[in-house]
Amino acid sequence: MRCEALLEMVARHAGNGGRMDDGAEGPLVSDLATDPDFRELLAEFVGTLAERLAALTASLEAGDLARTAVLAHQLTGAAGGYGFSTITAAARRLERLARETSDAEAMRTGLRELATLCHRATHEPFV
Repeated sequence: MRCEALLEMVARHAGNGGRMDDGAEGPLVSDLATDPDFRELLAEFVGTLAERLAALTASLEAGDLARTAVLAHQLTGAAGGYGFSTITAAARRLERLARETSDAEAMRTGLRELATLCHRATHEPFV
């Protein structure tokens, strides 16, 4: 699934927007992007983000908060390991929401913010 199609699906099911409050819009570059040893791994990780977001969207739509929390936790660790600290923070927030609240709107907002960051992620060192 293409990132654009995924973001449209998230927006359709979670409301309008899909933008972070900070207004950031440029590419999101990994802290490891300049390390040639990580380029291929970063490309593979960025390539998994659409699938990860689709799974998070499906679990949230199904009301499976335990699964949502597990998927968000997995993304938290993976994003951190690949140098995407902002994705890590957003995934951690979504995980916390899925574990600690039943506020559906807050979780949809968290997923939109996470999707926006994932859409911006790039494996390229300088864009």
